[in-house]
Amino acid sequence: MLDEAPIFCVDMGTTRTRVWLVEDGRIWSSAAADFGIRDAARGMTREVMETSLRSLMKRLTAEAVHAGLMRKPVCIAAAGMITSPTGLRHLPHICAPAGLGELGRSVEQTQFNIDEMLPMYFVAGVATGDAKQSIDAALSSDLMRGEETLCVGLLAHHHIGADSAVLNLGSHWKWIFIDEATPHREKPHFIDWGNDSRCADPDSTCGCSSAGAPRESGCRVV
Repeated sequence: MLDEAPIFCVDMGTTRTRVWLVEDGRIWSSAAADFGIRDAARGMTREVMETSLRSLMKRLTAEAVHAGLMRKPVCIAAAGMITSPTGLRHLPHICAPAGLGELGRSVEQTQFNIDEMLPMYFVAGVATGDAKQSIDAALSSDLMRGEETLCVGLLAHHHIGADSAVLNLGSHWKWIFIDEATPHREKPHFIDWGNDSRCADPDSTCGCSSAGAPRESGCRVV
């Protein structure tokens, strides 16, 4: 099964990129490098970004094989700023609230060449608030790419549960609340950036921004 096979996990941030080589929940090797989406804005080409990422993956593979890994990685899972417009695969933000199902349906696949072609799966970020309506609305709106994936992992491994909060520190700090499931919510869901608001997907792909439909801020996850 895929969750038992070795895979690369990529999280690209604003200034740093982190990669893990994981097999059935075990981290065989990991590394971070000082390049991120800010470098793309400063002129880093897609080819240079791919070369830097490929170099990290080759290094992790060699370290993992030396440590005893017997099987080849079968795919790459990527989240964070790598899905921004200047990343390797632009995915529009999902409108909050969004659950694990919505995150799963956001995934898009390409191929990435390391020493051989591997399927590479990209997970979209989440947007809340309507920055297009007014200055006040903009102050209460926010975006995230990568933090939603972090929260899914923390919940899956029971490091956090319902009625929890996650403070994620980085180039852009995020304060994320997880609340309890109710009869109207089949799954626990984490509330991001505070109050109820309107959706502000920058690309308006979900339709709720253009329709002006009120949406509860946050993202449902299992």
